Amino acid sequence: ISVDPEDSSLWDLDWYTIGSRVITFDSTRNSPSDDLDELQDFYDYVDNSINQGGWGLLQVHDVVPFDSIQSAIADFSYEPISVQWFDSACQYVSDASDNGDLWVAPMGEVTRYMKERDSYDYNIVSVTDTSIIINLTDTLENDIYNYPLTADIVVPNGWTDVTVIQGSYFDYTASYLSGTNTVIETSVIPDGGQIRLYKGPVTDVKNIANTPADFCLYQNYPNPFNPSTKINFTIPTDGYVTLKIYNSLGEEVNTLAENEYYTKGAHSLDFNGKFLPSGAYYYRLSSGSYSAVKKMLLIK
Repeated sequence: ISVDPEDSSLWDLDWYTIGSRVITFDSTRNSPSDDLDELQDFYDYVDNSINQGGWGLLQVHDVVPFDSIQSAIADFSYEPISVQWFDSACQYVSDASDNGDLWVAPMGEVTRYMKERDSYDYNIVSVTDTSIIINLTDTLENDIYNYPLTADIVVPNGWTDVTVIQGSYFDYTASYLSGTNTVIETSVIPDGGQIRLYKGPVTDVKNIANTPADFCLYQNYPNPFNPSTKINFTIPTDGYVTLKIYNSLGEEVNTLAENEYYTKGAHSLDFNGKFLPSGAYYYRLSSGSYSAVKKMLLIK
């Protein structure tokens, strides 16, 4: 049982002491308002996780309509939670996630992320006025631990916009000041290949990176995602591109590009599924006679 949020790093036997937050409800529970003090306790727990830079685990045993609470208790259910209470708790967490205050994921992904983050090693291969190349490695099993990490990377002053390339991953992002350093935030994967940073947009690095010989639609990143993800693609010649999102029924739910003109090279588009339900979605890229479809998973 963990009353307080967990540390952001765990070592050795600490991994065997992970505890979840237990909500203990006061009797009597005659109306949903009787559970409001416990709901506030949970809000405080979430806020403490954010303020302390830690992480919290909520484990729920039973979720039932409030009018079924008493019968659930009579059947020896352990601290049953009402649907109304759980909806409010999830909405509080969702709002904090949408505001960028916290990251919500299953326990397996969080622990995997922590272990990988605390085990990586890197070295800078080369630095020029327009490029930086970094090797990022770890000693963990790649089939399990090659999970994207969020990284703050210091770049030279004057790099207002930076292109990041690692394997098929492509990111174009603006830098910001952190203290006296100019920094970008991007995603990196240990053992995922060299990380190449270039000053300026992708059009500035066409003479450095290989010009694509063919069309390519990459797997969205991250995947699964909540609620935003990036879709990267390359085209071998200048041309018109359409990129649309479909649900599992084949219904169009979003259009990221509608017959828009793109220059040859690599491009990245952002997709936000904030107003869509969890589930499988498909994105389709078409340009001239070329067409490709890939699947992605939205988990809230």
